[in-house]
Amino acid sequence: MEPSFCTYCGAPFREGDRFCGKCGQAIPTNTEASAPASAPAAPAEPPVPASAPVAPVEPPKPVARAKAAPQEPVLGIIPGVQRRHGFLGLQCDSYNVIIAPQRLIFAYVSKETQNAAIKQANTEAKSQGKGFFGVAAAQMRWLEIVCRQYQEVPVGAILQHFPGSFQIANAEIKRIRFSQSGDSEESGRVQEMMHIETTGGKNKYYLMATSRADAAKQLRQTLASVVK
Repeated sequence: MEPSFCTYCGAPFREGDRFCGKCGQAIPTNTEASAPASAPAAPAEPPVPASAPVAPVEPPKPVARAKAAPQEPVLGIIPGVQRRHGFLGLQCDSYNVIIAPQRLIFAYVSKETQNAAIKQANTEAKSQGKGFFGVAAAQMRWLEIVCRQYQEVPVGAILQHFPGSFQIANAEIKRIRFSQSGDSEESGRVQEMMHIETTGGKNKYYLMATSRADAAKQLRQTLASVVK
């Protein structure tokens, strides 16, 4: 419906007028009056920032690994060494003395260690087709099998593999000398002994499977200045 009064001056319109007869303003038509207000413009999208340059990824640098310390070698073994104690020295502990560059390791030989070595000697002899006497002879060499085991583990691990073992640092040894027992004329047997004097005291060991000459020769590899 068209308006009947001018919205500017209030003068009445006549039918068919296109302009106000008083102020001359154009009379709005129904289309113009009912036209919906234009929708507000959509907000402009913010500009997409240009991608920042990606810094090149450097490959990881190789980690320098510490060199493993060289394994301490076994320079020699003095098998069958006993340390006696108790009433009249009737109790004894058996050791194999392992000579290393920086220490002497007294590897304890327990009954379990001895029995396991005898069993291994028995098995090895049978696998080689040896008879009864051959097996018996092989069992007597059980000490060789035990000494062979020392070459299969690091020197420092011997203390853990053979409980009851101990060590003496070469720097603590002041003197090593050898002697014989005084009953050689009565029994016809010579008992050779090794005396080790350290900063902590003196100890005497009986050589049951090695002569004192052989023991001294091996010890002189690292302890020439103290072996007498």
